[in-house]
Amino acid sequence: MNFLNFKLFISKLPLWGLGGFFLLFSCDRYNPSNDQIQQIPTPQNLQNNAVFEALKDAVNNYPENPNAHYQMSLYYLRTKKDTLALESIQKALKKDSTQNNYFITLAEIYRNINQNAKALKALQKLKNIDENYVELLLLAGELHYKQKEYDQATKELNRALKITKQNAKAYFWKANIEIARLDSGNALKNLALALKYQPEYPEVYNSYAELFNKFEAYNVAIFYANKGIKLNPQSSQLYFSKAEAFRLKRFAEDSANFYYLKAFQNNNQSWFSAFQIGKYAYNKWVLKDSKKYFEITDKIQKDYPPTKYYLGLTYYALGKKDDAVKELDKCLKLEPNNLTASEWYWRIKNEIYQEKQFRINDSIQRAFYKQQLELQKAQ
Repeated sequence: MNFLNFKLFISKLPLWGLGGFFLLFSCDRYNPSNDQIQQIPTPQNLQNNAVFEALKDAVNNYPENPNAHYQMSLYYLRTKKDTLALESIQKALKKDSTQNNYFITLAEIYRNINQNAKALKALQKLKNIDENYVELLLLAGELHYKQKEYDQATKELNRALKITKQNAKAYFWKANIEIARLDSGNALKNLALALKYQPEYPEVYNSYAELFNKFEAYNVAIFYANKGIKLNPQSSQLYFSKAEAFRLKRFAEDSANFYYLKAFQNNNQSWFSAFQIGKYAYNKWVLKDSKKYFEITDKIQKDYPPTKYYLGLTYYALGKKDDAVKELDKCLKLEPNNLTASEWYWRIKNEIYQEKQFRINDSIQRAFYKQQLELQKAQ
């Protein structure tokens, strides 16, 4: 970034003073061996393209500076470009493997791409540096929860709470553990504590909605989902929980589909939302949409038997019988005791056979009549 561009960038900054500017262009850690490190920006304003350009300049100008690669990885992480974020943080760690934040960022990236075992491995390396680092304990608790290792998750979170007793995130994950265990009393207690220490915590309201869905209190679940959506209107999870409440309470399929669509619009990897949208379209006999969403579901979640089943029925309804048989066969390989899928499989397979035989017989009859006509002409 040359001097003229730098002046132009300064002139376009909001009027929040030099303090805000230096916050934007400061870095977490100062390396005395490199006096130029102060020029490395932090990705505070992701909407400003000048920040990304400045980060690129920092990486190009100071390729041996680990903080430059770290800040770039944070930018990619926050803009949901996990592959690029992983490349950047690995470069940072090659140059400096002593920084807590580097390992936390690496673990967060692995978590985002559903590689929880690698994330935990990264945190184990950090434990050798600082086993009482609170962010380490919180992330470890979350990852063990996702691995369904609830006792270990609770242990990590309780260690975090011994260090910071008013940590809302720790109570949030403890609540999720209790929801998984169907312990509503302890779940509600931990959710209340999470909100006490962080009142505007939309994920907590989502956990309330999930809890009440499990206990069939669907109107209460919708109430809490709505409170969360007010705080975060882009939350796919909250729209999904609200959609689930409408689906499970029955006779509210239209409302459920509306919120599944909202969930999928905010997260195109929400495969169960896509599946439910496809199922709704199939039941309404909108086969174009059911095909679209079942195929999307199948790309994201390849081994879900109901997707194979409904995709097979959709192909059959569209006249694609060979494709239908293939999908139903995949369903039966995953779920051999699915009698309904088996019935449809053999029914369609029999239809294909009969149609083939009809075509063969028809061609034989045509050849016979043609031969008869030729004999009559010859006479």
